[in-house]
Amino acid sequence: MLDEAMYGTDEQEFSNVCTKICMNLNQKLILMISEYMNAKNPVFLNRFNTIMRDFKKNTKH
Repeated sequence: MLDEAMYGTDEQEFSNVCTKICMNLNQKLILMISEYMNAKNPVFLNRFNTIMRDFKKNTKH
């Protein structure tokens, strides 16, 4: 699911997958996914980090 979202043409799908990751996985698994994205293509890691930061900011309110 993550690979399809990373290399698909639908940016919203990637955002949705990243949001699900933030909501459902623990910190250790999120770190593993971050390392995977960094190895595949750091651009995806930057996008993921932005989505995760926004998600955390929105859940604090």
